[in-house]
Order: sequence, then C-alpha cells, then structure tokens
Amino acid sequence: MLNEFSPFRDWAEKWKIRSTIGVAYDRKVATDCQLAHLNEFIGDMPICKIKAMHIDEMLISRATYNPNTKKPMSKSYLTEICCLAKSIFNYAIHNCDTQFLNPAEYLRIPSSLEKEKVRALKEIEQQWIFDMPHTLHCGCLLMMFCGLRRGELMALKWSDIDFDNKIVHITKTVAKSKSNRFYVKPKPKNGKDRHVDIPDEILPLLHSYYEKRDNILVTHQKQNGALHTPKSWTQLWKSYFNELNRVYGHLEYQSKFAPKKLPVVIDKINPHMLRHTYATMLYNAGVDIMTASELLGHADIETTLKIYTELRKNTKKHSIGKFDDYIKKTFKRKQDEEKSNEKNKESDETEKSDN
Repeated sequence: MLNEFSPFRDWAEKWKIRSTIGVAYDRKVATDCQLAHLNEFIGDMPICKIKAMHIDEMLISRATYNPNTKKPMSKSYLTEICCLAKSIFNYAIHNCDTQFLNPAEYLRIPSSLEKEKVRALKEIEQQWIFDMPHTLHCGCLLMMFCGLRRGELMALKWSDIDFDNKIVHITKTVAKSKSNRFYVKPKPKNGKDRHVDIPDEILPLLHSYYEKRDNILVTHQKQNGALHTPKSWTQLWKSYFNELNRVYGHLEYQSKFAPKKLPVVIDKINPHMLRHTYATMLYNAGVDIMTASELLGHADIETTLKIYTELRKNTKKHSIGKFDDYIKKTFKRKQDEEKSNEKNKESDETEKSDN
C-alpha cells in the first residue's frame, strides 16, 4: 500500500495506470519519456520529502542539456513535465492520510528559455509549395490551403473531397500503434468532423491529381499503396524538402542516378508550418476567430486566440512601422514646403528691391 513515504516513481506508476486508460499509444510513449526525466532526479525520493528545489534541479539541468537530443530542452516540453509532476503530486496528496504541499504547484520554467514558435511560410516559400511538382504536392496544397494536419492528410481518401461543392470533409486521422505503425482512427484530433472550403485557385490542381489517382488514399506508400508508416512518411517529407532545397536553392546533382548529398541552403520547412500558414492566411484575410477555430479544428477557441493574438502583435509592429514612415514623410514634406515657401518669399523680396 502506497503512503507519503513511498518513492515518487511508485506513485507515478500508480498515477499512470489510472490516467492513461483510453489514451492513444503515442501519448503514452510521450508520458513515459517525461516520467523518465522526473524519475532520474526524484524517482527514489519519498514523495512527501520532495521540495520544489529538487524539481528545479531537473529543470535547470534539462534547460541546458537534454541527453536524448544533445540539445537544450524546449520551454514547451519543460512546461509539460511540470504539469505532469503537478498531477502526480496532487494524486498522491489526495490518497495519503498525511497531507503535504505540492512542490510542483508554483514551479517556473527558467526565464532565459525562449518559447519555441512555429513560423508561417514566407510568401516566396508559399509560392514554392504551390509550384513544386512532387508526389507530396497534392498533400502539401491541402495542408497549406485547407489546414489539414499531417495525420488528417494521411487518413484522407479521394471520396472525402467534394469537387462539385468545393469542400474537403475531414472526418478521421491516424494514430500510432504499439508496433510503431499508423492506423486510421475515427474522428479528427478534437473529436469533431469539420468541412473546409477549397480555394478556387488550387481546385484545378487537386482535380488533376484526382484524375491520375491510383489509390483510394490521397497520399500513400509508393511501393505498395498502403497507409504510410512513421518511417515512410519521414522519408517522403525528407524527399520533398530535399527537392525544394535543390530546385529553389539552385543546386545541381552531379549525376541524376547517384546524387551526392547537397548542402541545405533554404530555411527548414516542416509539415506543421503549412497548417500554421493556413491560420495566418485566415487572419490576414480577415476571417473572424470563431470561424477560424472551426476551420482549423481546434478543441477550444483559446488555441485559435493565442495564434491570432501573436499574429496581431506582429501586425501591430508592422503597422506602427508604417505609421512611423508616414509621419516622417508627412512632416518632411511639410518642412520641405515651408523651406520652399521661404525661398520663394526671399526671391520675391529680392526682385522687388531690384525693381
């Protein structure tokens, strides 16, 4: 029977059994990884003896170096670990006879860490996505112009695209199994179907791919036509990005059949950037936040609000810059006019005196 003197790792295991029922496999794997970091530092300590400073040691250490990635841990990931620790301590407190304070209640992530931000693609990069012929071209158009998530794209069938009414029906996604393979899961990430309008500009391109289709899936493994695996998707995206890098970085293979490894000369692009670009385009087009939240399939409007708020900050900076330019030009023009008037006045006075 667990009590307040039982080690943290035992309480964490008890909490995990109870809290991960019905949770997707990849989410369970993520929880195990986060627990591993906590257990390394406080796993063997009696749970009632753990203080905030003990968890702080882990935060400071991982903020400097993550042994798994050999890089500093991101602020968002450290925040997830803090939330996990808080939940485990609350679970223990509610199930112990002797009460103690939750040491993770008021933890703060080191302020020196910058929050990881997903950027939207620049206009030139958006044009690359629009123009670049590739096996993944159709899928990238749907992610950037309809806001599909990676998993939603992999589960998408051609029958989900209504060309007559110009709508894509997003009703499922993929999840990862224990054998590290994807399987189709009913309902998208937030559990709600959504129906997104397809812009007229990309409709002919999508239709051309539809006419040449050789599978019920919009994107699939090239070799056998099956649903993508994590490995095949990674390889496909790598192939797509490498081709973007080669074409728009103006690089050439020495041989088409034995290409050498080319240097990366364009900025990194990942699939989620395409979806973030869609959100940015909605904002720039003046789409209201409620509609944008529905189109993006966010679980709550707060997620959309954060994106729109960040975009508004950037737009505000740009607008203030334009305002500054306007002020400079306006008052410079007035000053120039005043100087010109003074010169004309002096010229008129000179002419009068000469006469």
